[in-house]
Amino acid sequence: PIVWTSFPINGRTALQDAPRQWLNNQLRGLRDNGVLIADFDLLISDGGSPPSIKSIFDSGDGLHLKDAGWDACAGVLKPVLNQALG
Repeated sequence: PIVWTSFPINGRTALQDAPRQWLNNQLRGLRDNGVLIADFDLLISDGGSPPSIKSIFDSGDGLHLKDAGWDACAGVLKPVLNQALG
């Protein structure tokens, strides 16, 4: 299986973002079971506390990615798909 992490939503508090963080940590833990992970959060998140979408990827609404963000996600996903198919 292939799974991907969820990226942040700008303007959320740490408490509001906690379930997303928990889910992403659970997904990352699946690597130990052979699950392939496309870690979009690692790429898209600015690393803040709470994290936001990096401005270079944010469409402007704090929720959706602009084309550069989706292109970057494709760059993360491509090697994962190649590994799955390869």
